[in-house]
Amino acid sequence: MAGGPVPRTSGWVSSGRGRSRRRGAVVYSAVLVLGGAAGAFYWAVIQLAVGMVTAWVQSQGNLSVSSTPAVVGGTVYVGGDRHRVSALDAMTGAVRWSYTTGDQVESSPAVADGTVYVGSSDHKVYALNAGTGSVRWTFTTGGQVESSPAVAGGIVYVGSDDGRLYALNAADGTVRWRRETGAEVQSSPTVVARTVYVGNVDGRVYALATDTGAVRWSRNIATDTPFSPEVAGGLVLVAAMEFEENRVIALDATTGNVRWSRHLTAKYGLAATGGSVYAGAPAPDKPDLTSEVRALDALTGATRWKHRLDDALSGPPAVVGGTVYVGGEGKVHALNGATGRLLWTTHIGKTVRSAPVVAGRLVYVADREGRVVALNRATGVRVFTSG
Repeated sequence: MAGGPVPRTSGWVSSGRGRSRRRGAVVYSAVLVLGGAAGAFYWAVIQLAVGMVTAWVQSQGNLSVSSTPAVVGGTVYVGGDRHRVSALDAMTGAVRWSYTTGDQVESSPAVADGTVYVGSSDHKVYALNAGTGSVRWTFTTGGQVESSPAVAGGIVYVGSDDGRLYALNAADGTVRWRRETGAEVQSSPTVVARTVYVGNVDGRVYALATDTGAVRWSRNIATDTPFSPEVAGGLVLVAAMEFEENRVIALDATTGNVRWSRHLTAKYGLAATGGSVYAGAPAPDKPDLTSEVRALDALTGATRWKHRLDDALSGPPAVVGGTVYVGGEGKVHALNGATGRLLWTTHIGKTVRSAPVVAGRLVYVADREGRVVALNRATGVRVFTSG
């Protein structure tokens, strides 16, 4: 049963110097720290000071965090399987507020103009006061809301398992328009230049007018497009699932025509930046044990480089400052984004569950047991492990 803000407590520890979707840091999305599926959820922040590291850990019981948190103005907003959306102080770990929805929260929060927008499996979209957690409005769809909202121009765009993409007024939740797609919309919409791009689980990608929902174009490209589209350089880049023939596809952002298509099992989504598309895929000869990270030319699909890793990858890449970060079965890897050269590999012991997230000088990952591991961004040296 939904409720108002729930006050909670937190603790912190000081240690010696060490190291710090479902859909979407980039695709299957990401912003900061995730918990794990099988254990307690921990939130850890490492504050670098002269000669020491100050860390705090926030435990929320047996909470499995399925969504990607958002970090805005010194506050971390996160949802989880125990139905809650929580706001945590990024520097102290104190829980500023917690709001209970009617079901698990797999949607990642979006924060704009002092409001947190998030979906829940109770079929609702919530708008919460970012400072207090009080409800500003709710909107009920016809299915679970696993899609993460996108907010642009005073409109909240969000998909639902009822097969529709909704455009809601950010101020009051009233419907501007809704578009039927024919299948569940679980990916998160991407808004660029008055067009919203989104895929559904039947493998169709839509480009819709942001103000009316009119279909600019639609293209059926696969049996499933569960990942959020990446839009770069006039292209819409999609990791499409087609049974055993998974592909990376580039569509013309204006017409929807296929510009190029590559067979590549990018099973966790893509990252696109600087004219390159980055994807991790199982190695063809030993798919359960080894992987390849590839950089493709965004305009042509040609392989710029590929690097083989002695690890089975478990999440999408993140690209920040010219470095590609990716996690796997107990390891985190950093590669040079221009050349593919391996910069470092750090063993953390358990499967990495989320896309790596870079904040300042640290890289955060969450493992299957709910620990948050913080690594030095430049060296991979472990700074902190929660729990």
